[in-house]
Amino acid sequence: SWVVGQAGIGLATVVVLLSMAVTIISTLSMSAICTNGEVRGGGAYYMISRSLGPEFGSAIGIVFSFANAVAVSLYVVGFAETVVELLREGGNDWFGNLWDVRVVGLITMVVLLAIVLIGMEWEAKVQMVLLVVLLAAIGIFVVGAFLRPSASEQREAFVGLHDGGSPFSDNFGPEFSPEITSDDIKSGKLTFFDVFAVFFPAATGILAGANISGDLRDAQMAIPKGTMWAIVVSGVVYILMAWLVGSVVERSSCLIDGLEPSGSVALEEMPGVPLGTCTVLNATSGATLGADLCTADNVNCYGLLHSYETMAQVSAWPPLVTAGIFAATISSALASMVGAPRIFQAVCKDKVFPHTEFWAKGRGPSEDPVRGYWLSFIIATGFVLIGELNAIAPILSNFFLMAYALINYACFASSVSNVPGWRPAFQYYSKWVALAGTVLCLAVMFIINWWTALITFGITGAIYQYVAITKPDVNWGTATQAATYLDALRGLFKLQRAQDHIKTFRPQFLALCGDVRER
Repeated sequence: SWVVGQAGIGLATVVVLLSMAVTIISTLSMSAICTNGEVRGGGAYYMISRSLGPEFGSAIGIVFSFANAVAVSLYVVGFAETVVELLREGGNDWFGNLWDVRVVGLITMVVLLAIVLIGMEWEAKVQMVLLVVLLAAIGIFVVGAFLRPSASEQREAFVGLHDGGSPFSDNFGPEFSPEITSDDIKSGKLTFFDVFAVFFPAATGILAGANISGDLRDAQMAIPKGTMWAIVVSGVVYILMAWLVGSVVERSSCLIDGLEPSGSVALEEMPGVPLGTCTVLNATSGATLGADLCTADNVNCYGLLHSYETMAQVSAWPPLVTAGIFAATISSALASMVGAPRIFQAVCKDKVFPHTEFWAKGRGPSEDPVRGYWLSFIIATGFVLIGELNAIAPILSNFFLMAYALINYACFASSVSNVPGWRPAFQYYSKWVALAGTVLCLAVMFIINWWTALITFGITGAIYQYVAITKPDVNWGTATQAATYLDALRGLFKLQRAQDHIKTFRPQFLALCGDVRER
């Protein structure tokens, strides 16, 4: 709802479509790679390492496994914030807002660890239950959008589709404004790319299926089909919900405590405060308010820009939407909690880094990475203690985007190398689209946050250089090797056509060795 409030219905749709473009291009490249041969455990790491070599593969394996561990904390903090908000509404405030989020987050992390330690079968059953709850929450929201709101709901910005009062036309265009929190008003208006950066982490889960490639019955079929359907369905749902909420809820409205309703008056935009569309519903004509309107103790602001409970307010039964939020965050956290250790386990099994055999060992016939679960738990718990979604999201998004960029580049490099072994069964890809996807992913990294993009480049480059210097004893027949061969071949052809010159002459000897009869 906040994305629609800032960008409007039109640009919110563009935000979703741009996110889908990045993920669809990456999925096409991933589908080509994973249908070109056997896909074992390790997901993105396995595909990139077998296509571009151990240097790129190891770099993205470490970065991507760490990103999935951090993603657990992102989803857990989102879950904890919702729980804490419900507790505060019930008058329960334990240690203050931030510490309450940390405590709830730590308890949630322990529960998630217990679930994944039980095994993949139990985790899959929990995921199915969470999916049903999430679908029910989406359905109850859609139903609620077509119901007539009550008088009290209309006073809190939910005006509905009836009586010609839909705010669709007012909400269609953008109205970027400073970000308002409960404590302060940040200087400067937000931009389209600021809003895009907030939304994009919602589209970074496309490799959840690939991360458990070793546990899939037919990874070559399941990964392309499942990932593409997931992107299309989620994109349609995001756009549908954006259009519905923008059609029934006003951008901003404020109620002042202690004043009786007496019509409404729109205020002029004041320095530092986005009041252009903030209508004070119970202010008398000519009322004068200070610049701290939306953060004043006696003012309650509602609407797309101010209320995080808008989706629940619109739904036919708000508790089910809250349950849907719980289901979405816990489901995503479980997927990342399962994926991160498996990627790291695949890296350790390849023995690219010394002294990592400890993390390569698994439990049972499926080799569950129990030690990796504990490591992911420790990393995620550390980020949960930060307790701030906005501090975690930019780092996470850039790590995921680096993985997508390298998947696209792996597809492009394999295509242009002309290796005989590059014969993917998935034909709906293009090497030039893959190259464009690489550039797009790198551009989006800097759009979201330039300094986290530089950090991501630095970490990936450092790991790449380390592996390139240590030269692990592996040979996977990569596109890099094929490109080196082609370059050498082209060089030899050029030398054949070049005439010798005295300044560049080098003596060439042909030495015959060994037994004459065996030559």
